Amino acid sequence: MSIALTDEEVGELTKPIKQGAAQVRHLRELLGCEIKRRPDGRPIVTRDMLARLQSAETPASNDAGLNWGTG
Repeated sequence: MSIALTDEEVGELTKPIKQGAAQVRHLRELLGCEIKRRPDGRPIVTRDMLARLQSAETPASNDAGLNWGTG
C-alpha cells in the first residue's frame, strides 16, 4: 500500500470534480491543510491526512459526564 492515495481514491473524495486545480481547492477546504501537487497538477493526498480528517469527524467522548447542553 502506497503512502499517497491513488488517482481513483482522490477522485472518490472529490467526486464529481475532475480537474486537478479544482480538486486541490476542494481538498484544501475539506482537509484544512495545504495540498501539494504532482508535476501533472493532480493533488497529492497522504493516507495520514485522510486519517486526521476521519479522526476529527469522530465525536469526542464525554468521559467526565458533563452536560454541555443549553436545556
